[in-house]
Amino acid sequence: MTGTESTIAGTESALGGGKAATTSGEPTMSGSDPNATVSPADTTAPPRPRRGGGPIGHLWRRVWGRNVEAAAQAAAVALSARQAADLRRAFAVRELAGASMMSTGRSEALATTLPALVGLAREAAFWSLSAGLPDPAPTDAADALARTPAALLAQLVPDEPARERVRAALAAPQGDAVWSRRTPEEQEQAFNELAALSTVLLDRLTLPRRQLRKLRIRRVLMGLGVIALALAAQQITSALQFGSSLTAGHAWRASSTLDVCKPKEHWCADAVTDIFFCTTDENNPWVEYDLGDRKTFSRLVVKNRSDCCPDRAVPLILEVSDDRTNWREVVRRDDTFSTWRADFPATRARYARLRVARRSILHLDRFDLYR
Repeated sequence: MTGTESTIAGTESALGGGKAATTSGEPTMSGSDPNATVSPADTTAPPRPRRGGGPIGHLWRRVWGRNVEAAAQAAAVALSARQAADLRRAFAVRELAGASMMSTGRSEALATTLPALVGLAREAAFWSLSAGLPDPAPTDAADALARTPAALLAQLVPDEPARERVRAALAAPQGDAVWSRRTPEEQEQAFNELAALSTVLLDRLTLPRRQLRKLRIRRVLMGLGVIALALAAQQITSALQFGSSLTAGHAWRASSTLDVCKPKEHWCADAVTDIFFCTTDENNPWVEYDLGDRKTFSRLVVKNRSDCCPDRAVPLILEVSDDRTNWREVVRRDDTFSTWRADFPATRARYARLRVARRSILHLDRFDLYR
């Protein structure tokens, strides 16, 4: 179960709305979760929905949930410390009654423990009513029921015969012996109806906070979706602009190897990093790609190591060869960089390498060539 939500004071206007829980069927205990950390309501005036903006503005306010947010903030009312404590007790007792019924089973409960479970359901209903009532605290279930407006009780329990049975159950003396004298059918009915009353009360008391929480989650998911779409658009734009990388999927080798890097696992040489290779400290370290056959390219994109030491990769030279013996320089970079993009006259070769023209360690995240 999740944390108890901020609640509504026990007035007809605050608790009104929504559909009351049904009271038929097997004994059940359902509803919101009970760890009651109740937050005081914002006492400032709720934001008024912005007007104007046309259909797009109206659609955006609806998608972003401005109206839902304003209504939930207006409905949320701060509880006193006593009301918050009563709310926690209501959730705890209701959960205990529901768990006991599930662990016992209906047939066994009807034969043995149902009177005690009715007492728990009655107590849960009392604490639920008490949590919605302003100070002073009600003295007992009968007092809580008397202070609950009749119109509100009619909303909570729409069926009049069921409402009268709930009144009688709350007004009756507490104790297992009282319910033990009733028939099993009467006991089961009382359990169902008291449990339903507690459930609908707690659902309504916590509704504004649950609405605000769902709205926050929806907004976070929307934000993540926008970010994902932006990244996808960036990748698509890059693919349309540059085409596929000529180095993708081709064999590569480095002048030396300090350790086997695992960029998909973001790890290399005991460091959290995305580099796909790492040389030792040496003169003129390099990384080389075999393109399979002679290919033409005119654009270079190099992504430097992002977690540390970008200066190790300069001065960086792109060299090409057809035999891995005779190399010629195409373009170079002397300044430290995070991403190096370079355009140059169309060059045709089978092998391409990046070399640091000094003693250094070379490690990069990406090395891509494009037509």
